[in-house]
Amino acid sequence: MQRICIGLFQKYPQIGRFNIKSHKMAGKHQPERIRVIDRVLRTRRKYTVEELINHVLKDPFFESKENYSISERSIEGDISDMRKGWSGHQPAPIANEDQRYFYSEDFNLFGMPIKDQETFTLMNALDILNQFPEFEHNEQVSEIIDKLKKALNINNVEVQRTVIDFEKVEYPAGTKWISKLYGYTKERQPLHLDYQPFNKEGFQAQVVPLLLKEYNGRWFLIAYNLGMKKFQNYALDRIQKIEEYYFDLRDTIIDFDADSYFKNTIGVSREDDGPKKIRFRTSDYLAAYFRTKRMHHSQMPVKGLKNVFELYVDVNIELIAKLMSYGEDLVVLEPEWLVQRIKRKVQELNKLYKK
Repeated sequence: MQRICIGLFQKYPQIGRFNIKSHKMAGKHQPERIRVIDRVLRTRRKYTVEELINHVLKDPFFESKENYSISERSIEGDISDMRKGWSGHQPAPIANEDQRYFYSEDFNLFGMPIKDQETFTLMNALDILNQFPEFEHNEQVSEIIDKLKKALNINNVEVQRTVIDFEKVEYPAGTKWISKLYGYTKERQPLHLDYQPFNKEGFQAQVVPLLLKEYNGRWFLIAYNLGMKKFQNYALDRIQKIEEYYFDLRDTIIDFDADSYFKNTIGVSREDDGPKKIRFRTSDYLAAYFRTKRMHHSQMPVKGLKNVFELYVDVNIELIAKLMSYGEDLVVLEPEWLVQRIKRKVQELNKLYKK
């Protein structure tokens, strides 16, 4: 009988291969398990067998199977088959280090054009973007992510809980313009603005939008004023109306780079007379703070003087407000005209508290 079996295997080798595979008995639902294992290992992290089992059991396919269990032997068998080239696929480069399995190189068993790690990156970026509800694009991006997951057969991308939280301020007056201005700013489409400053008469302006900038919980439009031929900023909550303005820009040179424009600026206000060197002294407590978190990239400690710092910036209302916000822990030393200006403000403040 044994000779007959051997003879049959030699004449019909496919029978032998079938018997060998059948003997291995990979178990029910192996394709679904391998799909999950491949998805998890594409993150390039290292996983124990127990962690892989947990990921498999949390997959929607297996969650729907009542009382379904997976043994360590099944997972180890799946990994062995993947290494050998499961179901005609390329052999998976699964490495083992300290009883933890991982892909030793970028690999995708099913040949999808995007890795789950990249999808995780997209989802995390979307999570951050969603913290800015003023952008109407968020819902569209969410829909794109859902379509992407379906197209790539990514059925269970793990979405991590939010771990980055930005300070959010209710800002309905300015929010309504952001999404609309985004498109105009990207295309540098000339606009006609109706603008109403605080406690001043309103005016109209023809501008080329260049940048949307947030500062201290308030949004601003940085634009080139075509009539004044200069850059200006407009608080979005003071804009009353926006209309497209048809203007031929071919003969208009607008040399604007956001990084260069705000290089010496705290906030959004630029001064015509340029940046100045500011010197100030802080308390011991605040000095430790300033050594780890500078007010501006130009800030440096002054050698030989305890707790004295210098910075080179525009002297605008945002800078003065920032300096005064530290109260008695910060004293401006130079220039003298700025010292006097702050002193007058402190005196006026003192009068208010004496009442």
